[in-house]
This record gives sequence, structure tokens and C-alpha cells, in this order.
Amino acid sequence: MELASVQTLLHACDGDDEDGFIQEICAALSGGFQSARAILESAKAKSAGAFGEFALRCLVKLISNPVVEPWRPQAAALLADLGRGTVDVPSAGVQTLLVSLATAPSGGDLSSSMGGLKLLTRVMNAWAIGAEQLNDEAHAAISRAVVRDSVLPGAWALAAVTLGSVPDLLTSEMSIAVIKEADDGSRDDAVLQMAKSLGAECQRFLVQLRQERGRLKAAAKAVEVLGLQDQFPDAGYLWRSEALEAAIEKGRREAVVGLGCEEVRLRGRCVDGLLQCGEVELAVDLADAWGVGISEAVRHENAERAKAEVPYLRLPLDVDVQMVTTEACIEGMRGILLDASVIGVDLECNTAGTPTLLQLATPRQAFLVDLQVVGSWPSFATAMQDVCAGHARKVGFGIAEDLGKLSKSFPSLAAAACAAPLSDLREVEAQLRSLESGIGKKRAREGISLSALAEKYLGKPLDKAFQVGDWSHRPLSQARMHYAALDAWVPVKVYEAVQTSNCMLCSAHLHRTSRRWQLCSSPTVKMPWERPVVDARTPGLVSLSFPPSEDVEPQPTEDYILASFYSTWRRSQLKMMHFLGPGAAKVKLKPKEDDTAGEEAGHQDFW
Repeated sequence: MELASVQTLLHACDGDDEDGFIQEICAALSGGFQSARAILESAKAKSAGAFGEFALRCLVKLISNPVVEPWRPQAAALLADLGRGTVDVPSAGVQTLLVSLATAPSGGDLSSSMGGLKLLTRVMNAWAIGAEQLNDEAHAAISRAVVRDSVLPGAWALAAVTLGSVPDLLTSEMSIAVIKEADDGSRDDAVLQMAKSLGAECQRFLVQLRQERGRLKAAAKAVEVLGLQDQFPDAGYLWRSEALEAAIEKGRREAVVGLGCEEVRLRGRCVDGLLQCGEVELAVDLADAWGVGISEAVRHENAERAKAEVPYLRLPLDVDVQMVTTEACIEGMRGILLDASVIGVDLECNTAGTPTLLQLATPRQAFLVDLQVVGSWPSFATAMQDVCAGHARKVGFGIAEDLGKLSKSFPSLAAAACAAPLSDLREVEAQLRSLESGIGKKRAREGISLSALAEKYLGKPLDKAFQVGDWSHRPLSQARMHYAALDAWVPVKVYEAVQTSNCMLCSAHLHRTSRRWQLCSSPTVKMPWERPVVDARTPGLVSLSFPPSEDVEPQPTEDYILASFYSTWRRSQLKMMHFLGPGAAKVKLKPKEDDTAGEEAGHQDFW
């Protein structure tokens, strides 16, 4: 079939049969676009004539036909992308065909969507035709078409801008006209790409145009991309200043701090803005870090606020917080962490996203590792390798992402990416929600934050004011050190609370979440001495039956692992429950009323 199609295309080309050629492409498309492309390429390779020029003639004829048929756009794309054959050159005939494409209409229905500069751009790319290869007629026609289509919406103007980036195609006046029409905010990257290939006059015009239209951020980006910092030194300051005022008005402290970190000249206004937003503690912290003056009255207010009872979780006084900046500190930290059973992990980065502080915590210690000092030390790499491979469970919020970023930024800490065992509290909580409420895991993840977990399990939320700021500045303030230590200590305490307060798979859990089985009633499950042993806090281990081909290696029997395993189980019936205690328990299971699989199995007793 493919060979026959190739021969038919070759015969049509040799016989100058445009209609037959187009119909054969239509037939080839019935086997799929890629198959038709392969047939067309094969015919081009075997042709001894100007196959590419003939295909262009067929393309012009195809788009001039007003009949709307679904296969025509695909056929037009095939012909436009075909390129020149073995003996094809940008001859006078080819130039005339380019003029025909340039003058074809753009925009509108399916038929006209195959015309205009969209196809011309593809043809010139496929043929590798530059402006210097065009004759005067083609050059003028294409230039006029670019200016014409730059005022059209969407993809049509995008095609004009793309073609306008061909060096030496447009005069300076034409380029400025296209930029003025096309730079409406909907295709900034394409306009910038075009401006790169134009002269300095057009580039300066683009920046000035964006500033005049109030598009200050886009203007600053153009200055950066086009390397015009010397001519527009305040472009970045102007847009950040405008953005800062908007952020202060809306009370967006993250944006306020971020803009202050990026632009030194705005730091004073940033501190004032934070005071306007009521963020006194954060304002004082940043004022000290940046060397910005702040009144004694504000400092006094901040001190009084620190003494007052706050609605946020605070680090217990008996938790020791230590900055790790020396060899001795590293060795001491290593010994304590290797003896721990659970280690909390968190990471802070500078405004560029580079890790600057690693927090590691146990229930009684919090270590703040200054990565700007010790991050590349061999002794720290050795200590981290030992801790990451140790038996302690590493817990955190998004812990895998933090450790991955750490290892990527510091190659000597590659062991961090392989740390085990790990527990991500976000996933743990989502699994528990899914188990308890019967909702999907994606929905269960909604609204989970470390602050929310702290409030649920430890009684108070976290104050996230210091989540933003300059984490590369040293020394860290006491308030910022407290925040950093808390972010690693809280995961440890939340994990402990989860382990003790969410004992898994008791009868209540089974009754609510089992996909196929329910316990008849909690009182019927008793130990040999007749004391009820199933209540809301009874630990348990579920045993599920799988065929040998699906069996898996046992995992550590921790609550959140069982929750995940149980909540996603669909195929096998629940066989038995083992309660943690001496002796044996008899569990009677009955199917749910709406469970046909259970009805077929009937009641079963297990020991």
C-alpha cells in the first residue's frame, strides 16, 4: 500500500497532475498523519525532478480551494513542512509561490486557517530560505504581509512576529510598526525574540513602548534579555517599586519581603510597608538584617509583643538550639543524631532558591547547620552520610524535595537524596484522612500544612511570618533562629503524636472504611478472658491475601504504611485481624449489604 502510494505521487509529479497528487495525499492521510508524512518523504527522496517545487504548487492550489474538508489542514501541513527536493532551488517559480502564500488570507474559518503567514513561515523554515535569498517582489510581498497580519489576533499575529524575526526582512520603520501592533501583552516572548534580531533602535523602542504603556515588569524583562541595562538602569527598580506598593496595599507580606530582598533601594520602604501590615516582629528583624533605621517606639512595641501570650506555638525552653559552624559542632551533632530514633528535617533557601540553612532536630535538640560555612566541608559530608544511612526515621514536610534540593546544590551531600527511612507528614496526614473519611488521596491532601498539623496535634499553629526573608544574611536574629528550629522540631512532635493518637485499623476504622467487610459489632470481639479489646485506640495489623504472583515483601508495620496499604486495597478480601496482645481473638466478618463479592463469599470465621 505504501509503495503504491509513493509510485502514485511520483507519477503525479512527473505528469504535473496537481489534483491527482492532492487526492493521493488525502488517501495517504487515511492511514494516519505520520504514515502520510513517511510516504511523502519517501516519494521526495526517489524523485529525480523538482519534487519540492511541485509540492509547493499543490500547496497553493490546496489553500485556494474554498471547500472546507477536515483533511485539508493536515495535507497543507505536510506540504509546507516537506522542504526542497534533491534538485530544488529557490528559483523564480518558487519565489512566485512564496508571494502567493504571502498574499493568501489569514484568520477566519478552517480553509483560510491554512493560508497566510502561518504556512509561509513553515515553508521558509523547511526550505531554509533567508531574506537575502528573496527577490525584490517576494521580499516586498512578505514584508507587507508581516505588517498586515501583526494587527490580527492570536496565532495570526504570532506568525507575523515569528517571520518578522528573519534578519533583514523588514526595514527599521516596518519593524517598529510590527512591534507597536504586536506588543499587546499576549505574546511577549515572541516579540522579544523578534527584537533580538533587529537593530538597537527597535530594541530601545520596545522598552520605551512598554514603559509608556505602564507595562513596567515587561519592560524590565526586555532590558535584561536585550542587554540594555546601561541605557535603562532603573527599569528593574521602577517595576519593583510599583509592585511593592501594590503588595503593601493588599497586605501580601511574602511579596513585600521578596521585593525588598531583590532591590536594595526598596528595603526602607519594605520595612515601613511591613509595619503598615502589622508585621512588627518581621519588620524589626529585617531592619536589623538590612541596616535600616527603625524607631525605638517600634522596638519597644516588638519587645512587649514578645512578652505577651501569643496564639502561636513556641519552642519549649528546654529545647537546645545550636548553630553548627565548626568541626566540633559537626561531631557533637553527629553523635546526638545517631542516637536518636526520629529526626526532624527542614531546609531554608535564599531568594535565588539556593539552600543556606539545614535544620535537624530531635525532641530535645535543634541544630541549625550554616550551609554557607560548612556545606562543602568533608567532615559535614561524612556526618550527613552517617545520619542519612542511620536507623532513625527522618521526618519532615516535603522532606524528599528538601533533601533532593540539598544534594543537588552540594554534590558532596549526595547521600541526602538516598536518606531512609523517610516520612513525609503531608502524605501521612493525607493517608489518615483518606482512611478515616473515605475520600480520595488528592482531595485528602487539600489544606494540609505544617502549621495546620501543629494546631491539630500540638494545640497551636505556627507563626509563618519568618517563612519569607533573607536567609543568607548572617548572623541570624534570635527570632529567625527560633522559627528555623521550630520548623524541624515540630515534625518530630507531630510524628510522635500521630503514632500515639492514630492507632490504626480498630473496629471503628473497619466499620467506616472497609471496602468489602465490616465487623459485626465491637463487643463481639474479645480476648480469651472475655475482656473487650477493640475500641477506638486498639492497635492492629491487617493481613491481606494476594495471589503468589502479586505478593509483596512485608513493610515495616507502622500506622501510616498500613493506612496507605489498606486504603488503596481493592482486589483481595480481608482475611483476618491480629490484635497486639497475648492469645488469640476470634473475629467474625460479614459482607456489606451492597457488596456482591461479599455476598458470594458469605460469613467467615477466622482464628
